[in-house]
Amino acid sequence: MYSFEGEFRRKPEQNYAGASVHEPVSNLIQRARYEREKREEARREQRRIIRVQSCVRSFLTRKKIKWHYRTLFDNTVSKFKNKQLSEEVLSDLVKNLVFFHDREIDSQRLIWLSQHILRNSTKLLKSSLDRNASWYWHMKWILSFNIDLLNASSLESFATPLRIIEELTSVESYKKILGPDNAILALRDLFQYLVKKCYFDSLRKILDTKIPAMFDVEDTPAPPLAKSILEFVKRPFSVQSPTLLDEYTCTVMNHFIRTFLKGPISDINHKFILPSLSLDQNKVDYIGPDFRQLVLSLTHSSTQFKEMNANLFYSLLILEPSFEEYSFVIKCHQTGREVNAINDYLDIISTLASHLAEPPVIDYLNKTWKYRNVNHDSSDNESDDEDENENEKLFSGYSEDELEILKLCSELLNESFRVNRIILSVEESCSSNSINFLLGPVCKLCHYLLMSHKLAVHKYRLLYTLALKAEFLQHLWKTILSTEQQSLFGPSLVTTSLVTVISRGTNLAPGDFDRIVPLLATFCSLFSLLISTLHDAEFNKAVGNNSEQSTNNPLKFTAVDLVSITSILKDVALGLIELAYPDSRPSKMPYNNYINQNAQTSIWSHLLRVTVSLLRQLHSRDLRCRFCPEGHWVSNRFTMNSAYDKPSNMHFMQYTRRSRLNYRPFRGVPVISMDNLDEGPPLTTRQVRILTVLKEIPFVLPFEERVVVFQGLLLNNKVEYQNADSHFMVGSNIHITIRRNYLYEDAFEKLSIENEPEIRQTLRVHMKSAAGLDEAGVDGGGLLREFLSELLKTAFDPNRGFFRMTNDNMLYPNPYAHLIQQNFAAHYFFIGRMLGKALYENLLVELPLAEFFLSKIIGRQTEVDVHHLASLDPLMYRNLLSLKNYDGDVVDLGLDFTIVIDEFGQTRVEELKPNGANITVTNQNRIEYIHLMADYKLNTQIRKQCYFFKQGLANVISLDWLRMFSNHEVQVLISGAEVPVDIEDLKKHTNYVGGYTPEDPAIDLFWTVVNDFTDEQKTKLLKFVTSCSRPPLLGFKELYPPFCIQKVSSSDRLPTASTCMNLLKMPVFKDYETLKTKLLYAIQSGAGFELS
Repeated sequence: MYSFEGEFRRKPEQNYAGASVHEPVSNLIQRARYEREKREEARREQRRIIRVQSCVRSFLTRKKIKWHYRTLFDNTVSKFKNKQLSEEVLSDLVKNLVFFHDREIDSQRLIWLSQHILRNSTKLLKSSLDRNASWYWHMKWILSFNIDLLNASSLESFATPLRIIEELTSVESYKKILGPDNAILALRDLFQYLVKKCYFDSLRKILDTKIPAMFDVEDTPAPPLAKSILEFVKRPFSVQSPTLLDEYTCTVMNHFIRTFLKGPISDINHKFILPSLSLDQNKVDYIGPDFRQLVLSLTHSSTQFKEMNANLFYSLLILEPSFEEYSFVIKCHQTGREVNAINDYLDIISTLASHLAEPPVIDYLNKTWKYRNVNHDSSDNESDDEDENENEKLFSGYSEDELEILKLCSELLNESFRVNRIILSVEESCSSNSINFLLGPVCKLCHYLLMSHKLAVHKYRLLYTLALKAEFLQHLWKTILSTEQQSLFGPSLVTTSLVTVISRGTNLAPGDFDRIVPLLATFCSLFSLLISTLHDAEFNKAVGNNSEQSTNNPLKFTAVDLVSITSILKDVALGLIELAYPDSRPSKMPYNNYINQNAQTSIWSHLLRVTVSLLRQLHSRDLRCRFCPEGHWVSNRFTMNSAYDKPSNMHFMQYTRRSRLNYRPFRGVPVISMDNLDEGPPLTTRQVRILTVLKEIPFVLPFEERVVVFQGLLLNNKVEYQNADSHFMVGSNIHITIRRNYLYEDAFEKLSIENEPEIRQTLRVHMKSAAGLDEAGVDGGGLLREFLSELLKTAFDPNRGFFRMTNDNMLYPNPYAHLIQQNFAAHYFFIGRMLGKALYENLLVELPLAEFFLSKIIGRQTEVDVHHLASLDPLMYRNLLSLKNYDGDVVDLGLDFTIVIDEFGQTRVEELKPNGANITVTNQNRIEYIHLMADYKLNTQIRKQCYFFKQGLANVISLDWLRMFSNHEVQVLISGAEVPVDIEDLKKHTNYVGGYTPEDPAIDLFWTVVNDFTDEQKTKLLKFVTSCSRPPLLGFKELYPPFCIQKVSSSDRLPTASTCMNLLKMPVFKDYETLKTKLLYAIQSGAGFELS
């Protein structure tokens, strides 16, 4: 039995060990166990051999019998070659074929038999529909064989298989024989069987291999074969109930989805099958896959559809019915209750939309879709560009066809009927207080759309429509606050808000991450757009409305609500910064590998970006509208009270250069190479966090601390450019001679970028009077301050023509400067450079700059919007607001898209948009007119002036340093705070030389006189001694050199000053009146340096 050679006797085994050998007991036991196992293995081997032999005999026998019946079949075919077959003969042939059928060798037999069945189809069909007869079972097999035959690559013609499938699955034929109800039951049973036998797969293969793809369903008629296949595809759906989801529907729908929707989208499927099914849905007698059943089948399917691909995404969007009255209500077979499939639809669409947030898809969409004329943060733009470059290098996995399909999906999501359907569902849910069921999938969809493009909120109709639904945002914010997790510590009933968890800088569990991040990111993005649509007057009215439910309130949030929102988002932003730079050691793995392994990096980064963007916008609005209490924005979470946190220790310059490469949020701690160490030691986590706060949300740090940082940065920079040791024998100083009556002209010539390319070096000025004589005094810093102060006052003087005054007496660039100076660009560059030099030297200059102009210079946005128009032209701003709220027909006002410009008495008409003179302003386009008008006044007219001024300023001081401050704070940096001179602080930080002491009677008399001065006289005294009328930003302790009073011998002289040393030379006066009279005369004379 151990071989197939005929041996069946077992041979005896011989033991050659001998009987006289003494064997230990242990060996005996071991040998007995071995022999027992050997016998058991022999029995198992014998059973296996018997089983194999049985299978072989069975196979040979079946093969022999099949060949016998195949021979009988061939003999019958030869006998009845051209004759009509009787039902009995045909029945025998069918039975035989079912028994021996093999597609490889019996395809011609099947075709011959199918042709004869077609000749007697009506009679045979009637016989087969007896459910107990064998014919019905045989008919299923014959149909399955023909379906299998369609997959044969060697088949030359599909006519016979398709014809028999068409004939034996005809609904009309079944209804004639069985009646409507029984026909439906019979066909459902038949199609369920056929679908499981690859019915849809065979049809799909014919489509992909036999039909040319070079046609469009809307332009070119489809080939007849394609139309036939389409009818076959729709036939299983003809016997389903359109309002009931049962087992049959699920089976058919799942196979249809797998074959036609989830599989590769070929040209014929993309251009014919899916569009045809989509167009047919608008017909009353539509036969095909019901979209509601399609959605519920996907929802209730098993793991087969867990991985939803881009092809399924596109197919679902194509098949969605476009008519508005379409209802998602359907009856569930298991529960017997009607359900609304809209929630399941949104859940599936939002899940599929995750493909749009994949890094290579984001990169593709941003490259192939450009949106112009929309302001956005330049810093965000830079970070997005860095992400795009990184995505291009690090991520792959999408073919060009898949990327193009996903681009089409992003366009399909923008179709109005689909957006209106979602918006209507949201509105109905808000009114019925059932919005919580929709918020999750809707926000998930919005979140992925927001991540797909940097300007998605302006591109996607769903986003900007939802942004204007204040009630939706109100519900969303309440849901965000109420989304909680069970506390890990303490009683089981204790819960913690997920927003609070993020605010603490604690990472989220995967389940909690999906519950809160899409909601929070969606709220920040949409709410930011909503408040940007409200002008300051509308905003003040909205937040001042105590009834948040008022129908006239476009915001639905009161001032108290906004204070709470800003407080929570401020903590969230700080928590995200802590999460972005965790307390961890440098990773040993390559930095790029770390990025690949962190799947949530882009989502966390996007959340930080939109949260910071909303905070900036709310802070900017608060600066203009003041709805938050004093000190609300400052947080004590990050402070710079340690010497370790000084700018000199934080290597801000190195951080600025390396931030885009190494210190990226949520990228982990980078590995610092030796090349990086040449630029300075790596930053600690705390330092990176503080610098991120300074870059993203600097207003959470006190103004005084930011001034310290700014001055520290300047000091570090001066070490490089004004340190005599580092420039030994090179000449680190700039020496110029300036005529006082030609101050601006001489400075413009001698300090131009061509003559002095590096203005940050020490500047020494020698002045000549109007008579051409050298003025007394050596420049120890005071002359420079006097020179810069007078130079800037001259440059900004409206009479010179480079700047104009608003109605509030604020300065801004002259729109018509090009008519005054042909090379106006060089002058604006020079003026910006000189203002930068003044800031660089800590010089305060009283220059009241317009708010919108400061925003253009230091703002992250390249251009300012209509909200800043009030600071330029309040009258035009009010008129435009009136136009926005005008209740009548705007056409009656006779406006068009033009503006009249008055250039020194000559008027001309400028078009706000191409062909604007022929476009009338209407109720529909008046918002566009308002924005274009504001854009022209604020940006277009002075774009070049602001650009060159900004370049000149950046030539001296990094604009990133100035972005640590708001517009008002930059004005304070330039001109100082408009506060009275604190005499007590001045007295506390005053030095005395030449014989004076703090207890000297003359000194007591001096402080008594000064205390009696008016505020104006105090500022004149300060200007007389220091050349600046405003106190230092951080108090007189920061004044360098310190304020000093020197004793001089002659009491007949007036008090004099050496502004270069901040020195007041005061004789000894013994009475109050004499001292006051002479001191006032000296400080009001304005004699310049020669009085000293």
